[in-house]
Amino acid sequence: MASTLKSLRAGRSREAGAEGVRDLGALFALRYFESVGLDRVYDGEARRIEMYEHAIRQMRGFQFQGHVRSFDNKYYLKAAGTGEIRLERPYHLEEFDFVRRHARATPKIPITGAYTLADWSYNEYYLSRTTGWKDRATRRSAQREFVVEIARRALRPTIAALVAAGARVIQIDEPAAGTHPDEADLVVEGFNAATDGIDAEFSMHICYSDYRDLYPALLEAKRCRQWAWEFANRDFEDRDGYAILNLLNEYGDPREVGLGVLDVHRDEIESPELVADRIRRTVRILGD
Repeated sequence: MASTLKSLRAGRSREAGAEGVRDLGALFALRYFESVGLDRVYDGEARRIEMYEHAIRQMRGFQFQGHVRSFDNKYYLKAAGTGEIRLERPYHLEEFDFVRRHARATPKIPITGAYTLADWSYNEYYLSRTTGWKDRATRRSAQREFVVEIARRALRPTIAALVAAGARVIQIDEPAAGTHPDEADLVVEGFNAATDGIDAEFSMHICYSDYRDLYPALLEAKRCRQWAWEFANRDFEDRDGYAILNLLNEYGDPREVGLGVLDVHRDEIESPELVADRIRRTVRILGD
């Protein structure tokens, strides 16, 4: 890994600094993930500031309103949906091309899902076309239209372009899914609309949540082969954070699980023994 980085650094030494630094960061993440034996890798999203603004900037029908707090000292620039959604151009293609050319393992590209993009935006346009906007059912219907339009008009063509560029494994990130469990069906509808008819392997990431609240709706995510879920941040001596996996057995859900074994919100680094214990507990629940 060190020799690869040294070679790339030498090749970039005459170029403008910022892009070269991003290349180094991306390559470091790739080689690090490969060095620990992962068979699906990406660049650690080294070129991304966050997961919302860049995607929204590639679409018409949005106007940015200002910064809002998302977590701790992290902020994002929130937009309002003010018109019909139109994709200016597919995004993430340049970063994927770099990964494709340098990865030794299979690239797995993450892309923010339609439900999260809608949930993190103000829904002005689709809500304004309704009457009785204070009615809960009316607001839900407008939100559904917002999600599906983002999925069909922006996400699906972006995913199709990535697949045409060589992407075979794609993760749809839906961190907002757990914040409104009663809208789990909208998460699924957005996922299905974005992936419809596309020949690729799809997974869905949902941030720390009580995943039980999202069932049985999640079972209808037609092309989802794997759940990428977080468990470590609820795993303590007096509470087994992995017991929630029993719900896959309860519902007969055959999908793979991308197992979260590290709590990224804590400063402590988990020991190899603890990580191994979490994997063993999972195997006892789900089998090999």
